[in-house]
Amino acid sequence: MKIKFRQKIYLLVLFVFLLFFNTVIFTLRAVQNSKNLARQKESLLAQQEYIIQQVVDDMSAVYQSRPLGIPYIISRYGSRHAARGILMWVANGDSVVYSSVENPADETLFTDFSEKRVSFVTDINGKKYFRAKSALTGDFRRYKTVIAFPLYEFYKEWNDTVTVIMAVCRGVSLIVAAVLYLLLNRITKPIEELNRATIEFGKGNLQARVEHITDDEVGQTAENFNIMAGKICSQMETLENAAKEKQNFIDNFSHEMRTPLTAISGYAQYMLSAPVTHEEYYSTLRVIAGQAKRLLNLADSMLNLTLMKNNKIKFEKINLKNLLENIPFPKMENISFDIKCPGDIFIFGNETLIESLVINLVNNRFNACKADDKENHGVTVEGKSIKGYVILSVEDNGVGMNRETLANVSRPFYRRDVARSRKNGGAGLGGSIIQKIVDLHRAKLQYFSKPGQGTKAQITFTTLK
Repeated sequence: MKIKFRQKIYLLVLFVFLLFFNTVIFTLRAVQNSKNLARQKESLLAQQEYIIQQVVDDMSAVYQSRPLGIPYIISRYGSRHAARGILMWVANGDSVVYSSVENPADETLFTDFSEKRVSFVTDINGKKYFRAKSALTGDFRRYKTVIAFPLYEFYKEWNDTVTVIMAVCRGVSLIVAAVLYLLLNRITKPIEELNRATIEFGKGNLQARVEHITDDEVGQTAENFNIMAGKICSQMETLENAAKEKQNFIDNFSHEMRTPLTAISGYAQYMLSAPVTHEEYYSTLRVIAGQAKRLLNLADSMLNLTLMKNNKIKFEKINLKNLLENIPFPKMENISFDIKCPGDIFIFGNETLIESLVINLVNNRFNACKADDKENHGVTVEGKSIKGYVILSVEDNGVGMNRETLANVSRPFYRRDVARSRKNGGAGLGGSIIQKIVDLHRAKLQYFSKPGQGTKAQITFTTLK
């Protein structure tokens, strides 16, 4: 059977406590009992001397006048003390004068004087006695005496005390065991919670957490587990989102590649298999050329994204006005174009990427103006410095964007108007390229737009050196 950590601690602590507690209690009681026994022996030895002195005094009183009365005196004292449970044995030389020992087998304990000890505890008739031996004093030294004092009351009291102590120890042990069990349950509950959470987490339940957290080291471990689990979940979610975005990108890219290739293949088969007029011939070639241009734009956009991802970008100090004025912006019919930028504004970045960024933004604004049926359209590029930051904005008064478009404008292959965007030869990666360039420069990109009121793309450069 597998023993849990809590049970191991419980059994070990309980065993150590009971061993220590009982050892101390019984040791203290044994020491106390030994002291009591020593005092009892001293008291009994004093009684022995007193009894012997009385016997000697009475024997001396009758020794000259009535020597035959000595056995009577000894017998009288023996009978008197026998009523109190005290045993006496008196011998004159080898002749026993008096004995109150009932069991002949026990009488050898009194007649054996080879024992060097004067007094000691022994068993007589199955009971404890304190036996003391000595000779009478004065003219009666030939008389040998052994007096045995009963100790069974003393030992009975000792046994009763041991019984009480054992009962108290059992009670204390039960109370301590119950308190220890409850205490260990409380102490180890965070460990149980942590163990449960790790098992659940290992089985794939990434939401498993430790709920009961204390302020000690176990609680800190549980809190660290929750933090670790949270970070793992966050990383897992990030990886899942990245995988989904990658798959979506691949799906959209495959679709974008298949559409122009299908058109080129279809029109080429048409020209090869069917007689066409001169006008149809050139019309078909224009369609094929347009789809080929679309493939080229898609390839260029993909190449730009790959280069930005894999190459180390070199940054330098750039005069924003000079950069804007040197870009060959296309001229659009019925769309005005204006650049507003002081000559003392500088940014820190890659000139080629910034130029690509501005071109993409301006082209998007031109396309927004083309999509609007109003007249007097215009696109404005403006650079300015506010509170130490350089702000570059590209604004138009074209068709504008709704909330959905604003939320997805940086997504790869996202188009608000699919037909119009493909007609203009767009690859659907302009927003992604813009966002990537902005991220590489640690800048901030914001769009402000409402349907029918135009759009303003604003980039705030926070790194100026």
